[in-house]
Amino acid sequence: MAQNGREAIDKITASMLPDTAEDLGRLLSSVAPGRQTAFEGPEESRQLLAAIVDSSPDAIISRSLDGRILSWNHGAEVLLGHKAEEVVGQHISLVVPPELEHEFDWTNARVVAGLPIPPLDTVRLARGGRRVDVSLSISPVHSAAGDLIGAAVIMRDITARRRAERELHDREELFRTAFEDAPFGMALTRRDGRLLQANATLCTMLGYSEEELCRLEWPDITHPDDRELSRQTIGSLREHPRHFAAFEKRFLHRDGHAIWARVRISVAARGDSSPYFITHVEDITESRRAQEALRGSEERYRRLIANLPDVAWTVNSDGGVTWFSPNVFSVLGLSPEECCAMTAQEWLDLIHPADRERVVAAFKALFAGGRPFDVEYRVRTVRGEWLDVHGRAVRTYEDAGVRYADGVFSNIAARRRAERALEESEQRYRLLFERNLAGVFRARWDGRLLECNESLLRILGQDCAGGFARLARDGIFYDEGEKCSLLERLSAERMVASHEVRLRRRDGTPVWALANLSVIEGDGRASPFIEGTLIDISERKAAEEELRRARDAAEAGSRAKSRFLANMSHEIRTPMNGVLGMARLLLQTDLNPEQRQYAEVVCSSAEALLSVIGDILDLSRIEAGRMRLESVDFDLRAVLEGVVEMVAAQAEARGSSLRI
Repeated sequence: MAQNGREAIDKITASMLPDTAEDLGRLLSSVAPGRQTAFEGPEESRQLLAAIVDSSPDAIISRSLDGRILSWNHGAEVLLGHKAEEVVGQHISLVVPPELEHEFDWTNARVVAGLPIPPLDTVRLARGGRRVDVSLSISPVHSAAGDLIGAAVIMRDITARRRAERELHDREELFRTAFEDAPFGMALTRRDGRLLQANATLCTMLGYSEEELCRLEWPDITHPDDRELSRQTIGSLREHPRHFAAFEKRFLHRDGHAIWARVRISVAARGDSSPYFITHVEDITESRRAQEALRGSEERYRRLIANLPDVAWTVNSDGGVTWFSPNVFSVLGLSPEECCAMTAQEWLDLIHPADRERVVAAFKALFAGGRPFDVEYRVRTVRGEWLDVHGRAVRTYEDAGVRYADGVFSNIAARRRAERALEESEQRYRLLFERNLAGVFRARWDGRLLECNESLLRILGQDCAGGFARLARDGIFYDEGEKCSLLERLSAERMVASHEVRLRRRDGTPVWALANLSVIEGDGRASPFIEGTLIDISERKAAEEELRRARDAAEAGSRAKSRFLANMSHEIRTPMNGVLGMARLLLQTDLNPEQRQYAEVVCSSAEALLSVIGDILDLSRIEAGRMRLESVDFDLRAVLEGVVEMVAAQAEARGSSLRI
């Protein structure tokens, strides 16, 4: 009802609210100048139209053909945040996002062509760049003469609708994803047993595609031995649709092998339609195999416990033993039943008094603090002997409100004997190491000492207090070149024996030592190191030096003698050559036979003397190492006759005679 109470106004306001731009366009055209209306005049019609447009919750905008905004109602102000006075006269593209310019160009072309734009879901920009989901419709506006003069634009806020659509889509996508990506098989089945839908997990499990499964019924893929169970279960659900069923059965894979599955079936109904079954199928083939393996494992465990050399036990927090493995008899001489019948105090009495406190403390720490029980102690057997054992338990657990611990103890008597033997052996080795007269050491690969005995310190003139530290810092080699050469040889040969090397004393003087070295390889993580012995050979080296000097002196004397003999030979040869020459000249003169014989004896004796002088020179050559042997033909008779002639005079003087 308008203020003036006219009935026509009430009728118009109830029927003229525009729902689309096309309705608005017709309304605007109906009040164009020259048009007949139910109102008294055009002004009253325009006021009524303005009131209608301004009261609409939708954004209603009028624009010119060139895109200028002509009017901007209250709904537009609320939706887009711009006041009418701010935007009237501006271009309508003000509210169009840049990425939708192509859409605006298309709608603008239709407006200019006088074509309407049916409702279009799109986005427009509000104040501050805020994006608003809207339903957009545009209708051309004509004058009374029928000319196109502009367009009416209606924008309806569809943000809530879009949000609801997105939420619905997200829920549908979530349910679809949950169905498709479920870690177990899922299927929808009709009452007659035919599959309607199956997810990828079920298809993979059975080796069929979804299309192939939907052409089958459950009995077709059920193991023959389990079909009756399935039929009874489905029948029960049909009679009691509010119940659900859970059971285990075997399916048949496409290749024929059986698949164990845990099946859960529930009934669902959609309105008045027939109910359908929702089936969950969980592959438990591996679980079944694991159960079989577990049973086998338990059997092997029982056999293992029975045959273990270690004794297994279970004890509660009060110290009461509740279980023992059968092999306890072979260790303690007690049966499992006898052990379990003993009280905690009786067990403590079996433990050696010197070990009892440690065992009790470790037992309390196991149950109170959760620290592993790991104790070596002595226990008395039924024969009264003390037996070394090693008890171990890792953690506790609770059963029926009582805390228990499972553990083992091992007979370590043999190991204890071996350890004692090893300790004695190590002690003997240590004594040998310490008391060895030779220097014994261990060093890094670069020659730096790691360990040495007192003999080595004594050889190097070091005291026992700080000697090793100085050697480890300064090294033991006198000459770096000798050290490098020795280490290179050791690296190549891995062992060096009887190698003479000079070491450095504390005062800096060298000392000769005989080194025997070997490379000890590391365990893979540690670097190799050197072990060896060093024997002081300074006295031997001094004796060798004295011997060398004596040898040099003897060789010098021999050389002097050789030079003397050579000189003497030359000095004797010169006059002897003169005697020989004169004797040969004498033989060329007229001599009686006796004189000639005497001259020949002189000549022969001179030649013999020259031969002796040659032999003396040969002796010098022998000593000098320059003697040469010659092969020469000679007349033996002539040589012997010459010898006889040389000594005949002496023989006659003694009353002897020589003949050949």
